Amino acid sequence: MSPSALLTVLSAGVLFLGLHIVLWRLKPSSAPRVFQFFGLAATCMLVSEIVYYILPGAKPAELFAILGIESFLVILYSLAYGSLARSVSITLLTRLYGEGKLFLEFESLLNEYLSSTRFEERVHAMHEAGLIVMSGDRITLTVKGNRAARAAQTLSHIFSDGVEGY
Repeated sequence: MSPSALLTVLSAGVLFLGLHIVLWRLKPSSAPRVFQFFGLAATCMLVSEIVYYILPGAKPAELFAILGIESFLVILYSLAYGSLARSVSITLLTRLYGEGKLFLEFESLLNEYLSSTRFEERVHAMHEAGLIVMSGDRITLTVKGNRAARAAQTLSHIFSDGVEGY
């Protein structure tokens, strides 16, 4: 692949990441916005294909390589973004971490997630993974959970105003 093709892919990635962060911060929403996300990605990919095509020495075969690489990167990014910014488990971990308390009442957390049928399953899955300890009606972060929550909160602040899973 030529340097101009690689530069085109890199430019499209920077454009997409920059626009995604700016647009999501300007218009925060608790809705997933899947169509907007992939519409933005498709627009940036189209722009990069057009820019590459008009460059001198552009090879038509490289257009397909650029499209393939950018498609892979969009899928990879959407999985990472979805895991960090939209995950109920990550939201719960950072909620426990962000309160700065030794514990939170289980009922107060449960009341926040009553609309989610998967909340209790997630709590038990995090317990089995060693991220939290459940005792009576209390949930406490373990050392492992504390590290995971801190890392997730830091990364999620890069992409938005914070974790949005609830």
